[in-house]
Amino acid sequence: MEYTRLDNMIDVMFATATDVEAVIAEANADADRAEESATKIETKVKSGWEFTDFAVLDSKRSEIIDAVSKNIGTKLIKKRRALFWETAHEKRVACSISKRYTRAYPYWYAFHPEWNEFLQGGTDSYFVLGCMDLDVAFAIPLKTIAANLDALNTTTTSKKTYWHIHLAETDAGGYAILLPHYGKQLPLDEFQISIKAAG
Repeated sequence: MEYTRLDNMIDVMFATATDVEAVIAEANADADRAEESATKIETKVKSGWEFTDFAVLDSKRSEIIDAVSKNIGTKLIKKRRALFWETAHEKRVACSISKRYTRAYPYWYAFHPEWNEFLQGGTDSYFVLGCMDLDVAFAIPLKTIAANLDALNTTTTSKKTYWHIHLAETDAGGYAILLPHYGKQLPLDEFQISIKAAG
């Protein structure tokens, strides 16, 4: 799938409206300071962007992490808001959540370099994509993400460069990551896990 100039402009707009965890990752690189983050988010909301409530996001992330824990056979504990590991720190997860957007590719995520570094420190690591309106998530092995980073669009700020991940619905009813620089998609069927099964 080719990106047009309009798509690139939309990506820039979406980069300024990253969901709550992306704002936190930028504002709190070294600590989780909720009050400071809430102030930054409130400012962005006043500018016209709508963000998902902290509590709703955290509840969804908790359901997803429970499902991932069951799937990989170990209890994951929180290191930071979006980062989790088990007690030996060998199995690691970065979990990002997206609401559904009304566009050709309905889910959008940022993959941050600090998340990549955290996942690289484990021996069995996953970037997990959650969708606010779905009862499934996608636990993608780090090696799969790493093999496709060059195919993703990026945004560079004064502090870092991060990758854009867009999910598109496939003709078969599943989901795939768009790989714009390769002109193709990465199907996610094999990485799908049920959130309900965690209960």
